[in-house]
Amino acid sequence: MQNQDKNVAQIKVSKDYSKFLAFMKYTTLTRLNYLTMLYYKKHQPLPIIEVKKLDNGFLEVLNDQESFFIAKKFKLPVYYYETFQGSGKLSKKAKSIGPTLEDLENMVLYIQGDC
Repeated sequence: MQNQDKNVAQIKVSKDYSKFLAFMKYTTLTRLNYLTMLYYKKHQPLPIIEVKKLDNGFLEVLNDQESFFIAKKFKLPVYYYETFQGSGKLSKKAKSIGPTLEDLENMVLYIQGDC
């Protein structure tokens, strides 16, 4: 009996940005700039994003938020695949990758010696 590979995911493409649910707070300016530079200067494609289909029909962007926002800004197609893992609801489970405003304020106060 031969081993045959099976398709478990399908890469889709869309320019309908309104069906995606993405959160800018989970992006970094450095990665946005880096991916934009790779796309325009080195002609490398944007990363394929991972999405989870929610009950309300939206596609929640789980990975590579930056790729989605770059595609949307420059009206490029979004390449994506639907994951079969996790429950979605990124906004409830994910942590922001940057410090909170309170942490930044405390750091400034500490540096100034006002704490």
